[in-house]
Amino acid sequence: MAEHFNGVHVRQCRQYDQQSGEPICSYLDHLKQIYLWFRGCDDINRASVCLHQPYALPKRSRTLVCHDMKNGYHEDRFAQGCGDNDAFTFYHWQYIDIFIYFSHHLLSIPPSTWINCAHKHQVLVLGTFITEWDEGNEICREFLSNAQLRHLLINRLVDIAHYYRFDGWLINIENNIEKKYIMTLVQFVAELTNKLHQKIPHGQILWYDSVTNTGDLKWQNELNMYNRTFFDSCDGIFLNYVWKPGNLLRSVLNAGQERKHDVYAGIDIFGRGCYKGGGFKSRDALEVIRESSLSAALFAPGWVYECLGRTDFIENQNKFWDLLSPLCHNSSILTELPIVSSFCRGRGDKMYINGKIAKNSSWSNLSAQQLQPSYSNSHRSYCIGTAGSIKISTVAHSSLDAYNGGECLRIYGSYTPSLEYSAAVLRLFRTQFEINDGLLISCCYKIPQNFSRSINIALQLVTDSAMTYIILGKEAKNVCEPKEIEACMEDYGLVCSPRFNPSGFKVKGDTSNYLAFSTINNESTDIIDATYTGETDPRSTWINRHYLLTESLCGSCTICEVQLMIIPELNINHTERKEKDFCLDLGEIKLLNPSVISDDIGRIVNLTYKDTSWDIDEDQILLNVTLMWDFILDNDATESAQPEFFDIFLKDGKNINFVGRSFLRVYMIKNFSLREFNDDEVTFVVQHVTKAGLRSNLQHAANVNVLFQ
Repeated sequence: MAEHFNGVHVRQCRQYDQQSGEPICSYLDHLKQIYLWFRGCDDINRASVCLHQPYALPKRSRTLVCHDMKNGYHEDRFAQGCGDNDAFTFYHWQYIDIFIYFSHHLLSIPPSTWINCAHKHQVLVLGTFITEWDEGNEICREFLSNAQLRHLLINRLVDIAHYYRFDGWLINIENNIEKKYIMTLVQFVAELTNKLHQKIPHGQILWYDSVTNTGDLKWQNELNMYNRTFFDSCDGIFLNYVWKPGNLLRSVLNAGQERKHDVYAGIDIFGRGCYKGGGFKSRDALEVIRESSLSAALFAPGWVYECLGRTDFIENQNKFWDLLSPLCHNSSILTELPIVSSFCRGRGDKMYINGKIAKNSSWSNLSAQQLQPSYSNSHRSYCIGTAGSIKISTVAHSSLDAYNGGECLRIYGSYTPSLEYSAAVLRLFRTQFEINDGLLISCCYKIPQNFSRSINIALQLVTDSAMTYIILGKEAKNVCEPKEIEACMEDYGLVCSPRFNPSGFKVKGDTSNYLAFSTINNESTDIIDATYTGETDPRSTWINRHYLLTESLCGSCTICEVQLMIIPELNINHTERKEKDFCLDLGEIKLLNPSVISDDIGRIVNLTYKDTSWDIDEDQILLNVTLMWDFILDNDATESAQPEFFDIFLKDGKNINFVGRSFLRVYMIKNFSLREFNDDEVTFVVQHVTKAGLRSNLQHAANVNVLFQ
């Protein structure tokens, strides 16, 4: 249906890719489009992940990334993902606090894929409102000269952020402003900030250092009397990047101690007039910013992709952030259960479910990115025990295999057989949660073919108790105290992890305190495996270990870090001392409240479809259809039981084939090929997966028959 404003035709905000017909996230280019925008117009492109509340930016110097890549909306625009697994991606979330989606369109609405991915890592997301040059002058005159339109624009900007579930706006006025409208522009920024805070309390409005309080487009490269009035009217200022150290010192003095962290000094990674030239030298500029105690705004770090190419993109991206990481606060602290990750960056050569190939083709979707490790290469591992007996050489994402998603974490290293205990320790996640109601920990791993099997693994939980570590090792013969078994069976229907003597994990002179537990028994393992996978026979080539801890077993403590230990078997037979290579694939880690095993995980209801079309193309039928459903969950259900995503399958007799993944309660199937279609209907099945990583039973999942018409 056409929309009009004052007789002018304006396209609706919902957009579809011209070639594939897939739904795409899009921008708005005209004020009239913003005025006519309405809630509910674009449900399929909304984000599904919100920040944990209450949320507040840390009171320290921060790091902001402003993503500007070829005017935006490339592979990332596809709300349901695309087939290009070489598309740009970002996974160093632990080093940033704010992510801005930037383009030169009037209103850049961040794609839902970016919002979901950033929010999963507790990073704020802002869109961009930009006006430029002569056209921008006309746009500003229109809304600044008319109070009714100005208030409408403010309300729309707030509503758009709230509807799509992002956190605010960068306001970038890159054109001269008539002097009679200067104070009106200041009031516009102040009112927008206030109204955003009313609807999104943690929201942010940032002002770009461009037009001054005289109305001139004149970048200041510092906070001073010419842009201070805008800074005072909003949450922060993004300084232009042609600054010198003296500009930063004056900015600190003008901001004061209370607001100096709200000043974001820009660094153009492309090096256009930037201090020290950008690129890999951006570290030098960041170092100066940190010395001043200001925050930093990295503009267009996609430079590593745009200018250095796709072939070595991952290597260059890692190099870039490894250089910056010592100067960035690591903000990745996981404080709430569940904690679930298969380490996938939202891409892969194949799609895996429970260690099995579900889709044998490449894919990319940032919404599917899993929690990433808290540490980068330069900080993530260390060794204990005999010096030089074991070491980790490389930790990298690998698409050669995966347990869930498209990647696992592949760890390469070497060891020399020894009579003494040693271990390589990989630091995975920084955490801060207490073991109150028990803790269910699961670890999934595999040793690839042609690599040594003479290594073991264990998980190590670092606690806040003085020098106390919890070791989770392999099977042991020890048994729990009867009262603990009885209590766990009553509470969770599972047997708790038995203790064993931790002396084998201690090196000479180590005065730390260790609590060691082995995996739970086979019966409890079968229950957990079936609950996780939604299958009665979930066997695969991956090894799953499960541990159940209680406060009575571990004492009152806070878990501060989760680590993986790789331990060579002892050379008790005095055999060869030749160095051996090892390789380990880490497929998934889960830390859950054990009650998830017995809690209700909800169900899909009202599964239906619309917009059906069938096209015959040579020897195949192409189906287009939109599936929709509702989801029911008990009112007292925990966050762990909420749906994380929904998997869609095509049922063909006894075969069930993966079709796609939705992060909302709708999924558009476009040009789906049915090569051997001999019936008058097809059956689609929708399976939900909870935030705790539990799958509903696929055999009993909701299904709908789509009739051939």
